[in-house]
Amino acid sequence: MNRLNNWKSKIKANIRYIIGGIVLLFGALFMFIPFIPLGYVFLGVGAFLLSPAIPALKRLIKFVEKKDPSDKIKKMEEKTDEIIKEKIERK
Repeated sequence: MNRLNNWKSKIKANIRYIIGGIVLLFGALFMFIPFIPLGYVFLGVGAFLLSPAIPALKRLIKFVEKKDPSDKIKKMEEKTDEIIKEKIERK
C-alpha cells in the first residue's frame, strides 16, 4: 500500500508535465491531418504546460508575454497554476 501512495504522489507532483506531454503529442499528430486545424493549438497548449520544465519554452513564453499588451498570457498562466494546484490538493 505504501508503494501505491508513493506512486500516486509522484504522479500528482508531475501531472502538469504528463498532461503537457500528451497534449504536445496530440498537437504533433494533428499537424499531419490537414482537415483538422487543431495541431497548432495543441502544440501551443502543450508548450505552455511544459514551459516550467524546459528552459527554451520558458524563454519563448516570456518573450510572448512581453509582446502581449493585454497580459492574457500571464492571466492564463496564473489560472492554469491555480487549477492544477486545486486539482492536486483536492485528491
